Amino acid sequence: MTPVKEAELLENLAARRWGKGVYCPRCGHDHCYVHTQAKPRTRRKLRCGRCARSFNELTGTTLARSHLSLEKWAAAARIMTVADVSCSELSRKIGVKVATAWKMRRVLRATQSDRMLWSVLTGKEE
Repeated sequence: MTPVKEAELLENLAARRWGKGVYCPRCGHDHCYVHTQAKPRTRRKLRCGRCARSFNELTGTTLARSHLSLEKWAAAARIMTVADVSCSELSRKIGVKVATAWKMRRVLRATQSDRMLWSVLTGKEE
């Protein structure tokens, strides 16, 4: 399995989620603008022109408010598609603590029902 870059994952997620243009997940308004972007590879913060709510590509998904990179989430998802691994094995393979691996497994099992997000993380079409 080749690792997928953060920027590529974010671009793919944004294209699938907002194929016809970015809209606010709270009010649905389509006039949104980039509020903050520290580095080119990081998640950008968007702001709605109507309700002034800040959001990003992961808002409203099971991965919302995660501080882990999408690269780690994608690596864990791809490992989980191959075999049912233990938390300690998952933590060794992706380089996180066992408690973090436990939470990742729990969140990724819930993410499997979100076909769009799951296909972005695993790289497999629906």
